[in-house]
Amino acid sequence: MKKNNRFTLKVALPWLMVLILSSVAQADEVILVKDVLPGSNSSIPEAFVTFKNELFFIANDGLHGRELWKSDGSTAGTVLVKDIHAGSDYKGGFSSAISHFMAVDDLLFFSARNELSGQELWKSDGTAAGTVLVKDIAPGGLFSNPTEFVAMNGLLYFVARDGDEHYGLWQSDGTATGTVPIKIFASKPNNLVAANGLLFFQGNDGINGRALWKSDGSSTGTVLVKDIRPASVIRELVVANELVFFIGDDDIHGRELWKSDGTTSGTVMVKDINPGSATSAPRNLTEVNGQLFFAANSELWKSDGSEQGTVQVTDFLASPFFLTDMNGLLYFYATDDLHGAELWKSDGSNSGTVLVKDIRAGSLGSNSILSMGTKNLTAINTLLYFTISEGQSGIEVWRSDGTEAGTVRVKSVLSLDNRLATQFIAVNDVTYFSGSDNSHGQELWKIVGVGDAIVDSTDNVENPLPPIDRDNAIALQPDFGFAIPALQYIDDNGVKHFFKTEFSFTPSNSRLLFEAASITEILILDDGSLAEKVPLTEHIRIGAAAYDRSFGRGCDSCHGISFNPQLVELIAAGSLDKTTFSEIVINGRNGMPKSGDAIMAVTPVEEAGYSLEQAIDAIYRYLVNRGNGEIISDTAVTQIPAAGNEENAIILNQDFSFNIPVLKYVDAENINHYFNVDFVFLTMDNKFLFEPIKITAIE
Repeated sequence: MKKNNRFTLKVALPWLMVLILSSVAQADEVILVKDVLPGSNSSIPEAFVTFKNELFFIANDGLHGRELWKSDGSTAGTVLVKDIHAGSDYKGGFSSAISHFMAVDDLLFFSARNELSGQELWKSDGTAAGTVLVKDIAPGGLFSNPTEFVAMNGLLYFVARDGDEHYGLWQSDGTATGTVPIKIFASKPNNLVAANGLLFFQGNDGINGRALWKSDGSSTGTVLVKDIRPASVIRELVVANELVFFIGDDDIHGRELWKSDGTTSGTVMVKDINPGSATSAPRNLTEVNGQLFFAANSELWKSDGSEQGTVQVTDFLASPFFLTDMNGLLYFYATDDLHGAELWKSDGSNSGTVLVKDIRAGSLGSNSILSMGTKNLTAINTLLYFTISEGQSGIEVWRSDGTEAGTVRVKSVLSLDNRLATQFIAVNDVTYFSGSDNSHGQELWKIVGVGDAIVDSTDNVENPLPPIDRDNAIALQPDFGFAIPALQYIDDNGVKHFFKTEFSFTPSNSRLLFEAASITEILILDDGSLAEKVPLTEHIRIGAAAYDRSFGRGCDSCHGISFNPQLVELIAAGSLDKTTFSEIVINGRNGMPKSGDAIMAVTPVEEAGYSLEQAIDAIYRYLVNRGNGEIISDTAVTQIPAAGNEENAIILNQDFSFNIPVLKYVDAENINHYFNVDFVFLTMDNKFLFEPIKITAIE
């Protein structure tokens, strides 16, 4: 499908998120730790975790793919721990796909893969020799996909799928023999949280449906707590005041706040905030000093676990978000009658819930579309770090001590692809984050000697962004839209569905809507990757065009290879599999040049929106077809690799939203109108929509 005036919304692909740091007057306070991938290329450090007083993370140095690194804060001490999956092209599969770090005593657990095993449980003691596979839970190259890591009583608890594809709750002491299943379930357990020496989670044993379970780490001690409703979906398990709070729906009161003390009788709804079957949709459950704060409707609430102690703190125009605890106070973003989305704090009282600072004066707000999907408030010691736009110098790193005077800019940043990817973490009183400047790609940086703020002067900023105004407003028109390459939607029964979706702007009855104009269902394969179904005849047609124009008549230097039967014969004989063919196409071999760029420049490939992996799949399928001479039915379909995977698909739910700072709409009389708009995701009449929850006219 050819796209006009469209952009790709990449909010689920963290390796694409890039920050640019501009020059500042006191730049010696913000220091590049190491240029892991030298020059303007990016190593993209991410998934920061503290272990043994060092920073561990994932990065790509261009030689080893995305692998495990560590840093003591010095250039020399920032090193590769181990090349778990040998090779350099992580996009082509040479990556260990590390995820889910969890430190338990003197071991760092994580999920990874190598050449011999699928996605499995690994551990590291911080050395290359001590970074090893714990256990091949699903042998033979299958993927057990360990997730939901929780540390409790000196052991790691997690969810994995065994070789028979049964999901279960597992525990590990770091040895193969000590890595064992506790209980097998009918579907994947989730929302694991430790409380009072017990593990709480949502499980489905095939008898009671999805329900609240608990475990003491033994098989006999892993039991059902309460089934509040068959097929109920439990969300956001959070511990506060020795109670486990969660969001539940008993089919009588709608989706409301629940609590559990671990007993059946003690698992009850806390309060029916919206009486009857209506739902208040609590979300962003956050513990602060033994109290639970959360958003419900468009209000900030708190609860001590009792019905009478569950009260509204204050009301806002839009639901508060990014709720974060710092030193016993709650910090969050919210929008009121006078201000856009700005930083607020609360001590739990109405009078003590106040705006920290109106960073971007007026109704526009400092939190924008550039930070959607990011946990954009990070408390480090007595400071809160975050990234926002105050409308003059683009996206910036700020910090706050909770006062207006102490809420200041640290470093100016600019996101290259309309997406913010900074991650803050403190190790030994040094704050690290991921960013880039004019000389380096996205690399590891640190902030040292935090005292007075490093405040930029726009006179010293190199190429600052112009103020957001009508000249760079987003113009909405019928052919404007955006694409989400991998979207995850969980239905009312808790079943995950994956789609590739294109949203188009639709003015409907004076409503500003983005409606899903194209939805392609994506399949989850056994290895956790995603694939989409396409008509086989169309797929082969694209492959034929890409092959012919990249290797054949469109490339004289290739000597008409499209008419040489040798390649077809090798494939037909089984001597050239798709993986090897892909490597040859990407890297070149035996005089055959690298062809990835030429393939992606072919018009049918561009019009289909194919990735290189999908285009190579089409070429290979075309050559297979030439070899066997099969006649393809018009109704035949095939599976092609989809963008992303289950782990990084965008999860769309009632909490997902984004902001367009300046939107231009031309009415039927050709008059321009300008607005600041907050959009929220919703489903209506089996449609996927983004609808405004707040529209502020700009004069």
